Amino acid sequence: MKLFNLKQARKLVVPSQPTVFDGSGRRKFIKNVGFFAISASPIAETFRSVSFKPFEIRFSSNRFAVLRKNVVAWSISAIQFEEGYSLDFNENTGDYFLHAKNLQLINTELSFSLKARIFYEKREWQMQANIPEFGIDEKINFVDWLDGKIKLEHGTLGNQVICAFNDHDQIGITDDSSIKIDNQWVCEIEGKGNISSILNERTYLSDMAILSSTAKVPGLVEMAPNAKSTMLTIPKFVGWSRFVSGIEFYDSNHLSIKEDAPELNFIFSSSPNSERQIAFWVSENNGSLTFLPEKRLNSGFIFQKYLYYSEYVDRNKPDFYLSGSLLNNGQWMTNQLGAFNFINDDQIPVFEAFGSSSQITDHFFEPRMRSFQPFMSDALPLVSDYKNPLPLNFNPQKDTGSGSPQDPVR
Repeated sequence: MKLFNLKQARKLVVPSQPTVFDGSGRRKFIKNVGFFAISASPIAETFRSVSFKPFEIRFSSNRFAVLRKNVVAWSISAIQFEEGYSLDFNENTGDYFLHAKNLQLINTELSFSLKARIFYEKREWQMQANIPEFGIDEKINFVDWLDGKIKLEHGTLGNQVICAFNDHDQIGITDDSSIKIDNQWVCEIEGKGNISSILNERTYLSDMAILSSTAKVPGLVEMAPNAKSTMLTIPKFVGWSRFVSGIEFYDSNHLSIKEDAPELNFIFSSSPNSERQIAFWVSENNGSLTFLPEKRLNSGFIFQKYLYYSEYVDRNKPDFYLSGSLLNNGQWMTNQLGAFNFINDDQIPVFEAFGSSSQITDHFFEPRMRSFQPFMSDALPLVSDYKNPLPLNFNPQKDTGSGSPQDPVR
């Protein structure tokens, strides 16, 4: 996985923060290569500037920006859009006209054009905005738009692929949905069951998706220098339980989930050599992911904090990482021997797994045992507490000649 930062991913799951990881631990799967954040470059090569008291417009052949209080409040540039767009800006009798053609959000199939007229009317600056592909044609207060107080709200987006991950998986829109756009080009798309995510060749329907080319990239995703990306968020992914049920082990271990509907995040990126890189992840702090080791206990371990991360590179099948930590106060479990109180490790997640598509190929589960109370039929035994909780290995014993995946840390 080329974008994945294991060190940062572990920090999201381990209960104690900050986590110190020296890189020499027993589970060193991935080499980390450093995190590079994308920052907006200043407006350069400006040959035209129109300044008013509430705002300033700057324009060049490939950049348009409006500054408010010396900060870029709205812009069109190669930071947000693919190459190939064109800009035209002119003035006529005090009105200002912008025409942007072939605007396409970075690494998506979402493209459109914009005609905007900026004018002064009734002692206020107004903007008449027209985006024909979305059916938007409305007049708004221009200063309020720059300040992020209002959006272009009356658009409609029909059947549309937003991004294809490979020959089978993609995210798109299946039917007419409303679209709202703000001054940072954040697009809110909403329609009952109209957001279709095809992941590992299974379809999941959602009601809302939020697209942004300016969102901050999280630390678990490592971007190459000068790489550009668009993020998409599904605020409430109701298909999560069904997605988790499709994750398969190579043995009789089992994963399940009850009612979690977490936020599902995607990033659509490309490297400087044009290699397409797409990732999606779920990071949950108050969840109920349940892990049942192969019939060794009467009930499953509940991971309150967990992370799932999957990555497609150059349209290939995705690889993924899954990790989890127990309830903050630990968890009591029983079997025929007695009752065990398990707690988290304070350095790394107690559960980690790697896989491809929906198949886990390696996993490790090693909680720490804080207390033990044996079963006795004719007495009430005392609880034994351990000052230094012991790591207890739940990993399956495999026959190395069977061809099954090997324990990744042994």
